[in-house]
Amino acid sequence: AKFVQQLTKHLEGPLLIDADGLNNLDEETLKERLGVAVITPHPRELSRLCGQSVTEIQDNRIATVRRLSQDWNVVLLLKGAYTVIGSPDGKIFINPTGNSALATAGSGDVLSGFIGGFLAQGLSPLNATLTGAYLHGLAAECLIQKTESNNIVASDLFEGLRLARNAIKLQ
Repeated sequence: AKFVQQLTKHLEGPLLIDADGLNNLDEETLKERLGVAVITPHPRELSRLCGQSVTEIQDNRIATVRRLSQDWNVVLLLKGAYTVIGSPDGKIFINPTGNSALATAGSGDVLSGFIGGFLAQGLSPLNATLTGAYLHGLAAECLIQKTESNNIVASDLFEGLRLARNAIKLQ
């Protein structure tokens, strides 16, 4: 936990925190960070971080994401149906892509990989998150359209990404 907290506070470059990384953080560590981090919690992880119940978060997804992204100076992606993304300046985005097939083990890891890849290419934390979330959802949509099944495993999303890229090229 101390390692994650120290890294979060002192790393000046782009930082994406998900899964167990989130479980080793607290509000104070996020507030003390020098730069903007990207965090991608599901409602239960966010509940632990902010002290609100999952029900309160789910009933007020937009307001909660706006407040916390500003308070913590983070790009906050709240996973779930209608993924909500908030930026430190208070702007809110609702991801228009995705479906229930994304509710599978490892899907969030793939999402983090997409976002991390865009961060590594130099996109801003907000643009990396918006692009990663959009393509993650579009990959699932394209995959389901091709296979006509909602049963996927996370690794299928890489084939879905290829399909999504081709769909974007056609537009």
